[in-house]
Amino acid sequence: MKDSFASSNSLKSKKMHIKKTLSLLGAAGFALSANAATVNVFNGVVTDLSGFDSVSGEVAVSGGFLSIQDTVTDGKPEALVDFGGNVLGGIKIELDYNFQNNGLTAVSDPEIRMRMGNSGTSPTSDSKNGFGLYLRNPTGTTLDDSQFRPAKWDGVSKMSSQSTITNIADGVWSSAEFYLNNSFSAMEYTVGSTVYTLAANTYTLWVDGAEVVTFGLGEDTADFDRDLGFGNLLFVGSSNSDAGVAVLLDNITVYTGVDSGITPVPEPSTYALLLGVMAIGFVLYRRRK
Repeated sequence: MKDSFASSNSLKSKKMHIKKTLSLLGAAGFALSANAATVNVFNGVVTDLSGFDSVSGEVAVSGGFLSIQDTVTDGKPEALVDFGGNVLGGIKIELDYNFQNNGLTAVSDPEIRMRMGNSGTSPTSDSKNGFGLYLRNPTGTTLDDSQFRPAKWDGVSKMSSQSTITNIADGVWSSAEFYLNNSFSAMEYTVGSTVYTLAANTYTLWVDGAEVVTFGLGEDTADFDRDLGFGNLLFVGSSNSDAGVAVLLDNITVYTGVDSGITPVPEPSTYALLLGVMAIGFVLYRRRK
C-alpha cells in the first residue's frame, strides 16, 4: 500500500514537472516571438497613374503625367481611383508633383485638392472625409513655392494648418510621400534607413526626403466612416475665382501596409525553439509512460 502511494506521488510529481517545464519553455518561445520587431512593411500596389477609374473636366493625361486644372468653369475637374475595397491599417501614397502657370493674376490663390473616402462613395472637393490636403500657391502671378494645407473634420468644424515648401519653381518636379495610420495603434514606417513612429489615426507628409507636417485624421461624417477604412483617392481642382494654375502629377502609387499591432511572422530561431519544446515534451511524455 505504501509502495503504491509512493508510486502515485512519484507519477504526480512527474506530471507536475512536465507541465511546469512545458509552461516555462512555451512562455520563453512566446516571449521571443512577441519581442520581434514590428516594423510596418508597405507592399501590394493598389494603383498607379494608369489606374484612374474616372477622369472629368479639365483633366488630361499629357506627356505621361496627369494634368489637373484649377478653373473658374462650373464643372470641377477631377480624377478618381477606387481601390475596389476599403483598406485598414497603414497606407502609403507616393507621387511626383509640379505646378504650371496657366495665367495667374494678382489675386490668384489657386489650389488643387486631394481627398480620400470610403470605397463606393466618391469624395468631393468639399468633403469632410477625414483626409484632406490642398496643394496651393501663394497669391500672385509667380509660382515660387508650394503650400500644403492639411484639413480634417473634428465633428464641429473643419480644421486646417499650413506648411510652405520653398524653392519650388514653375516646371520643377518634387516628390511627396504620405503615410496614413488608419488604425487604433501606433505604426512604424521607414524613410531612407530611419524608422519613424506614427501615432494612431494620424498621417504625415514628406517632400523631397524632409518631413513637412503631421496631422490627425478627421471624425466620421455623413459621407465618411473611419472604421471602414479608405477605399478611393480623388484629385480635384477648385471651381472659384482662384484660377490660373495646373498641378501636374506623375508616378502616383498607393500601397497597403501591415498594421504594426499585428504579431509578425516568427523568426527562424522562434521555430527552432518551438521544435525544441515539442521534442522535450515528447521525451518527457515517453519517460512518464
